[in-house]
Amino acid sequence: MFSILAVFVPSFFMIGVGRQLFVPLSLAVAFSMIASYLLSSTLVPVFSTWLMREAHRGEERRLRAFYARYLNAVLWLRWPLVFGYLAVSVGGLYLLLPRIGTEIFPEANAPLFRIRLRAPAGTRVEETERIVLHALDTIRREAGAGNVAITATLSAWCPPATRWT
Repeated sequence: MFSILAVFVPSFFMIGVGRQLFVPLSLAVAFSMIASYLLSSTLVPVFSTWLMREAHRGEERRLRAFYARYLNAVLWLRWPLVFGYLAVSVGGLYLLLPRIGTEIFPEANAPLFRIRLRAPAGTRVEETERIVLHALDTIRREAGAGNVAITATLSAWCPPATRWT
């Protein structure tokens, strides 16, 4: 249960829209997991004992002896496992926390959108180039020269004079 809940812990360190999206989801999963754990460790064993009491009357003593041996064998592992898990978790957090991002939509160098220009069919290459250059100048003027990265390529499936990407 703790390993499932640990997956949702980074959502509490997000900021902006990511936090608004993921924190309610994280809380819903956490409360449902905790409720499931509480029910499975309290109510379900009681009901199973009530239902199986009459059917397995003779096996109860053998089952208790097996369970006692199992607990004695496993209990000595409890604290080393807990401290080992905590040491690995804290060490992992120490190493990875400075590298973990907090934004759901981080900055990227990829283009935000593409514009496709189409000249009328039969337009000469020189005229198409003039139309494209005029459109690019308008985009640079409106968005600012530092905010625009332009790559122009010919589309492979259209004649060169009719389509620019």
